[in-house]
Amino acid sequence: MIALALLAASTTLVPAVLTLETAESLALANHPQLAGSAAQAEAAGARVGEAKAGWWPQVSLTSSYQNTTANFVPRPGANPSNTLTSLPSPSFKTYSYWNNTLSASQLLWDFGQIHARIDAAEQNSDAASANLRAQRVAILAGVRAAFVAARGQRELVGVADKTLENMQKHEAQTAGFVTMSTRPPIDLVQAKYNVANARVAFVAAQSDAEVARAVLVQAMGVDEEATFDVGDPMVQAMEGEDATLDSLLARARETRRDLATLHALTEAQHAVIRGVDDSRWPVLTATTNASLGGLSLADLGPNWNIGAQLSWPLFQGFITAATLREANAVLVQSEATSQLLERQIRRELRQAQTTVRSAKATVEATREADALAQERLNLADRRYAAGVGTMLEFADAQLAASSAAAQVVRAQCNLALARLELKRSLGLE
Repeated sequence: MIALALLAASTTLVPAVLTLETAESLALANHPQLAGSAAQAEAAGARVGEAKAGWWPQVSLTSSYQNTTANFVPRPGANPSNTLTSLPSPSFKTYSYWNNTLSASQLLWDFGQIHARIDAAEQNSDAASANLRAQRVAILAGVRAAFVAARGQRELVGVADKTLENMQKHEAQTAGFVTMSTRPPIDLVQAKYNVANARVAFVAAQSDAEVARAVLVQAMGVDEEATFDVGDPMVQAMEGEDATLDSLLARARETRRDLATLHALTEAQHAVIRGVDDSRWPVLTATTNASLGGLSLADLGPNWNIGAQLSWPLFQGFITAATLREANAVLVQSEATSQLLERQIRRELRQAQTTVRSAKATVEATREADALAQERLNLADRRYAAGVGTMLEFADAQLAASSAAAQVVRAQCNLALARLELKRSLGLE
């Protein structure tokens, strides 16, 4: 039922201003990978019930009917005293025979084989559930990164638009100066050239924004024709982002679902090994049967029996030893994978924490550079208007201001992405 609910297409309309929370909800509702993981978790939970079925009585009812001949056919080894000296002639006359049997059996003892299978199934179920949560973390991390990138590209479009607008105003101003012969005609040519370059940069920014929007739409799993504006992601500072690496690693060991998946699979393999080892021993089962049979439904004769069965696999072609060797090898592989993942998590945390620190310093530096670049542009604009500045001085100042504004946007996006990566490395939703 979980998988079916997740597979259903979301009918939620994308709002005019898309928030990060809405984007996350849409991604979780529409992502097929999450539906597949949910189905795996549900199937793993059902296998626990399958493993427990061995503890319960096994009851079956069989009803049969035959219409058969009754010719006697001697067999080799039959008791001579019971053998007819002459056989009657064969007859094709048929008789009805009815038989109804109710059988029941109950496992009494199997030296822990079923218990080991139940343990393995429960650990596999825990692993599947942890994997489902890990998929949620991965999907949320993907849509958050796409959201921040789309928001950043949208702001870069704003920077390019502001630059184009400023260049167009300056072109009009220069045209007036040239008309009054206070500026040479080459200044107007340069101003037109600057406008053309600004327009190229604006178109390129719009194209990049559309690509980033397409990535976000794909991450959310919504209609590609949906129209929306990307709101502020508001990625705040994480609690403990400046903590020591060992503290972050200890936190990740508790919250990383992929690590929990591997630990559960390792415990499941231990249970498999116990089950294989216990299969060397006998299985004791109690049985009982009750039947009604006869030539007519109106005249059925009852029978009943009770007994016990001891089954001991003494020799099976060394399959138990081979299976045990395979199970131990899988256990070693599982433990090695867990160790590799822990090392990878440590490396991811160190890299993410370093990136966050660097990004925070970069944001402060770019803000300062942006303020200075804007001040320089204002001075260059006033100098040109007063007739003491040159077109080249203004163009350089405008280029520096545009670059500084874009750097602020990119630095803020990089900081948000770095914090999101640290959050993902910790396994947090």
